[in-house]
Amino acid sequence: AGEFGDYGREKGGVPIRLFAVVPGTVRAAASKDGRDYSRMENGTATGRLATPRDIAGACYACSHLLENSTGLLLPVDGGQSIQRVRPKDIK
Repeated sequence: AGEFGDYGREKGGVPIRLFAVVPGTVRAAASKDGRDYSRMENGTATGRLATPRDIAGACYACSHLLENSTGLLLPVDGGQSIQRVRPKDIK
């Protein structure tokens, strides 16, 4: 990320910042597939799965609010990545 920041400054612009939004399981209208997601929802720190709006909010934050940050991986998974229930556990 550092070399890209320098490139932006050298070309007379603002530094280039680099982020990766890393979504967990996303609950969307298309998720009505008959599977039971409640176990996964209960296994997150927030008690729910991510929504498309959560992912969009993270992208917005990266581009508009995190002005002095770069080189970040931003998980948007409600704590799912630190819990024990994984997508393979859905029945």
